[in-house]
Amino acid sequence: MIALQHAGLAIAVNQQYRNNSNAGDLIMTNGTQQVWAKPLPNWDYGVVLFNSDDSQLQEIILPLSKLGPFRGCYLHDIWTGKDSRTSGAVIKSGHLASHAATFYYVSRCYS
Repeated sequence: MIALQHAGLAIAVNQQYRNNSNAGDLIMTNGTQQVWAKPLPNWDYGVVLFNSDDSQLQEIILPLSKLGPFRGCYLHDIWTGKDSRTSGAVIKSGHLASHAATFYYVSRCYS
């Protein structure tokens, strides 16, 4: 169960839009790996990395070039509340169980 303290940011990501953007797009697939991204104000992003495999543990790696010409970004894990930075020019999910997802608030990207 997601702690209520983290639910507020998930709702905020859901309710915010950059210009007339939509609720988010599937920006990358690789077999049973999916990455969804939503442009947010201030050139931030909501990013979900989803393992749709029925049984395999997987790590999903998203090149930042899928979001823009970035070399790095700050990450806030919406489910755990932990802050980090990208590892090089990629966002990594860590090892995701079957049908699990990681939800990041991506901000302060730099070129």
